[in-house]
Amino acid sequence: MDFIEGRKVIETLTVELLRERVNAYEYLPGKLQSIPSRKGVKKAFGRKQILVNGRFIRSNHELKPNDLVQVLEYTDTVKKVYHLDLDVRYEDDHLAVVVKPSGMPTSGNALKTLQNALPGSIKKSTQADALGVPLTVHRLDAKTHGLVVVAKSARARIKLGELFENRAVHKRYVAIVQGKLEGEGTVNERVDSKEAITEFRSKEVFQSIKDRYNTIVEFFPKTGRRHQLRIHMSQIGHPIVGDVKYSKKDDVLRGKGMFLSSDRIEFEHPVTNEIVIVETELPEKFERFKERTIRWYNRVKGQD
Repeated sequence: MDFIEGRKVIETLTVELLRERVNAYEYLPGKLQSIPSRKGVKKAFGRKQILVNGRFIRSNHELKPNDLVQVLEYTDTVKKVYHLDLDVRYEDDHLAVVVKPSGMPTSGNALKTLQNALPGSIKKSTQADALGVPLTVHRLDAKTHGLVVVAKSARARIKLGELFENRAVHKRYVAIVQGKLEGEGTVNERVDSKEAITEFRSKEVFQSIKDRYNTIVEFFPKTGRRHQLRIHMSQIGHPIVGDVKYSKKDDVLRGKGMFLSSDRIEFEHPVTNEIVIVETELPEKFERFKERTIRWYNRVKGQD
């Protein structure tokens, strides 16, 4: 494994015969396995991950036939470790699955993110292409509790990225929503002008003084748009309890967070090809909310 400036070279590519005057940003998207998307390539230039013939280049650098492109590992994600004992539900030498607490961003500029907490709970890979730090390969909303997949090797990161892009990762979410939502169905409403599909199944309906009814619902998203479940539930008139942004009520439950959890994930292991299934318990606040709501309803109705 080659190193440049202390970072591993995780991929090399020889430029093939080109038409005249093609810059690196036009040529590389779709050709790099480690950075498959155009957005990722753009970020890689800013991080100084891409070299041509041994020199760091700008995105507008003109490529020539037989130029050697090298991609370096991305190691500067964690500038400062946030010390938190994470609930690690699965781990091997290539990947891990951890539970993200509700209220914590997956990544970002703040110190208290899941990404910054990973080095304290995840063992470093012993593989030749081990990442400098473990990296999350997808996100959950800050307010959402649940399972997040983490890559520990470059090979796993590439393959996991492909699985998510190809919709080959199957996730289940559980939420408590406002109102009575019975049976099962599909919401097929665009989100941010993009296709968005959510399958749902009602699990339990209980009476509520505040909402008349609340429903515990399972979701099986077929696409992964930002805030998809929250938007879809609002669109059909059953906002998720505690969702201040998308609820149409003025008296949204505050101070308890949002009642949405990603509690099950299933995917093909990027190296062994075995099926990995990981589950986690719902936060205790789900059961406490249900018990308190039923108790309050019975008490008030008993006084009528």
